[in-house]
Amino acid sequence: MKKWAVYTKWHHADGISDHQAMRDHMSTLKGKTAAEEILWWQVDASHHQSVLVYPDEVTAQEERAQLEANRRRDVENVKVSMVEEVQGPVISQFSEL
Repeated sequence: MKKWAVYTKWHHADGISDHQAMRDHMSTLKGKTAAEEILWWQVDASHHQSVLVYPDEVTAQEERAQLEANRRRDVENVKVSMVEEVQGPVISQFSEL
């Protein structure tokens, strides 16, 4: 399997109260990313986590500058800060078994 995953955890300074606003924000990425899947989930009142799945590491790295620019905008506009990031090769995916 060649896929590559990027996991992050984010802190929301004003808390998470509007899931629709988060969905609307995610919809702005449609057609603008090479990620095959993006998942966001709420951890508690002030944190969400995400995973982006790319077709391979090369694609993820090619898109890295764009991803960083998007994150800088989010830090300024949405008042979030990244707590953690981990990335690596996907070793198994249930939907592809």
